[in-house]
Amino acid sequence: MTCHGESGAGDGPAGAALNPKPRDFTSAEFWAQDGVNEDYLKAVISGGGASQGKSPLMPAWGPFLGDDKVAEVAAYVQTFKPSDEAKAE
Repeated sequence: MTCHGESGAGDGPAGAALNPKPRDFTSAEFWAQDGVNEDYLKAVISGGGASQGKSPLMPAWGPFLGDDKVAEVAAYVQTFKPSDEAKAE
C-alpha cells in the first residue's frame, strides 16, 4: 500500500519518491501488456522487479511471504483490473 497505493493506482506515499513510479494496477494499459497474467504477477511479487527485467526498486517478497501468500497477493492485485479487462479473461 505504501508504494502502489490503497486503490492500486501507483499513488502510495512512498511511491511518490520512486523513479520509476510503481505500476498502476487500475490501468487497462497495464493489463493489456503481453505476458501480464497471474504467473507474471507471482514472479514479480516473489522475485522482485529485477527478476523480470523491471525496476529493482520492487523488492522480492517471496522469501518473506512464501508461495501461498504470494499467490494471495497476486489474486488481490488482480482485483484492481478494470472491469472490461476482467471480463475479457
